[in-house]
Amino acid sequence: MPTFFYRGKGPKGDIQTGTILAENQRAALRALEGMKVYPMEIDQRSESDGSETVTRFKVRADDITLFARQLGDLLRVGVPITRAFETLLKETRREEFRLLLSEIASHVTGGKSLADSLAFYPRLFPELFVSMIRAGEEGGFLAEVLGKIADHRERQKELKGRVRAALIYPAL
Repeated sequence: MPTFFYRGKGPKGDIQTGTILAENQRAALRALEGMKVYPMEIDQRSESDGSETVTRFKVRADDITLFARQLGDLLRVGVPITRAFETLLKETRREEFRLLLSEIASHVTGGKSLADSLAFYPRLFPELFVSMIRAGEEGGFLAEVLGKIADHRERQKELKGRVRAALIYPAL
């Protein structure tokens, strides 16, 4: 499926950029309309361009953990996934991560599952992460899975910190 790069004005007049997976340009425009983005520019990218897009993001592990936690919390209280992404985009401070979220949101709005959208970024979302999301989507317990992923990533970070501290102490 072709990837379309877009630049447009959001509902509040802010400039938004990202990519959308769509069958054709008309479908991409419909997806932007659904996101309430008025397109100023829309260009089709080749498959190689898409892979370059994947590697350009410099996202911290903490951002992905926070994303899983917040998305899970929003879904748990009944917020639809498209509205949850809108909320996350408004609240995200780091521009790199906001661009990544924008691209993932455009994939989801374009009809892809969240798991398929995250699988497009294998360096940021490992296979286990994507598989758990897929199971949560298919089983109807996505919010719980996102919470478990966030818990696991937090415990993993804590353990790495303890190991690092244990290794530094003898060196001192």
